[in-house]
Amino acid sequence: MKKRTLIFLFGIVITCSVIADSGDENLKSGFIVGSPEIMSIKTLAFGPENILFLGDNDAMKIYAIDMANEFQQPSNKQVRIQGLDKKIAAKLGVATDEMNIIDMAVRPGYANIFVSTSVEQDGKNYYTLFMITENGSISEIDLKEINYSVIEITDAPNTNAELWKNKSRTYTFTDMGFANGEVIVSGLSNEEFASSLRRIKFPFQKNYSTTGLQVYHVSHGKNETHAPIYRFLPYNLENRMHIIAGYLCTPLVTFALDDLQDGKNLVGTTVAELGAGNGPHGIVGYNYKGKEYILVGNSRHPLMKFEPKDLVSAKSLKYPTREKGVNREIYQEGSIRFLFDYSEDYLILVNKESDDSYTIRTLLKSKI
Repeated sequence: MKKRTLIFLFGIVITCSVIADSGDENLKSGFIVGSPEIMSIKTLAFGPENILFLGDNDAMKIYAIDMANEFQQPSNKQVRIQGLDKKIAAKLGVATDEMNIIDMAVRPGYANIFVSTSVEQDGKNYYTLFMITENGSISEIDLKEINYSVIEITDAPNTNAELWKNKSRTYTFTDMGFANGEVIVSGLSNEEFASSLRRIKFPFQKNYSTTGLQVYHVSHGKNETHAPIYRFLPYNLENRMHIIAGYLCTPLVTFALDDLQDGKNLVGTTVAELGAGNGPHGIVGYNYKGKEYILVGNSRHPLMKFEPKDLVSAKSLKYPTREKGVNREIYQEGSIRFLFDYSEDYLILVNKESDDSYTIRTLLKSKI
């Protein structure tokens, strides 16, 4: 296998892509052409103007990469690609169990799926970014001589800090989304409330804000400040932008975006409990026939559909309870590893099958 970008393998797989109006037609004005020294890619998310945001936990940097040349015409077709992990491993020239799929991102309206992978060789991990098209073709994205910009994060967890028997720095960036001209980043910081959301104005500037988070974890029966958000969705609830956040084991929590202030600590509203032993592997908002819905794809539990009005009016679950919070509809769609809004008619699901292989498929919005 040819030499690839060196990384250290992370503990969890997270992504979320949200595209919102930036209010700025010159988002690439500060970009430069060059070959950035990308050490790792923890998270992927799309913003406007075909910009792919890439979280590099090893270097503690976030890159914005111009992907305009990678897209053709918008698509609204059915997609089904089986054995994705096996096909990527074959491209890399390794066995499937030697390769890990770390994250994915989809630009809504296009079937191009960007996939990050890692391979360990001789005690080192190498990272590759691929693009998958709707017909199943797989191509490696060359991260040399690209059009990009970058910002460095300076409040990462201390080097000796640990979480869940892993280095806390591996969770500095756990998910990203774009809203109201900002890149929103979840993860851990070096503050007392280590769980945090960062707001980074875009185009990138030197400064950014970090807010510490506290949530009531229903399954654990306690308030927590160190467990990072697993996946989140920026979403406008009754004319106010919110962050709808999913945590492991599995509280669903909301934060008002304008309450996120630098150096402050914020208590979230735990609006639902999705069930223990579960990961919320995708949160998307979509419109179908004039009505808004929010979906949460889960690793262990069914796909769940919520109405936004129920989330914004919900009272917080604050004490040990058997209540599950806001109403939801459930759909048996298998073990979901990634979930994206795709087109007017379809969502894209990535299922982990019983043999641990990955299948990409479209799901009609009319079916849920």
